[in-house]
Amino acid sequence: MGLGRGVGRRGRRVLRLGYAHTLDLTDFWVGVLLGEPHDPAEDVIEAHRWLHDADPFDTALFDQWLEILDTTFDAGWTGPMAGTARRRG
Repeated sequence: MGLGRGVGRRGRRVLRLGYAHTLDLTDFWVGVLLGEPHDPAEDVIEAHRWLHDADPFDTALFDQWLEILDTTFDAGWTGPMAGTARRRG
């Protein structure tokens, strides 16, 4: 099934926007974890301010995120790039 088949024109637009957002977030985290150029953190944080206001990203949630990241690395990611990402994460 193709992108958004059966969801209509509006649904396909939402899917495209979600996909584009996923690419933007991926670029940001590749930059943070691997040192690649990316949008300034302030831009990303400000773009998500509404989400934080609705459901704050607190210490417990950040610790959970770090646990998921460490578990991902422990599952078999090795090499210099994995080491760089782990140190930056």
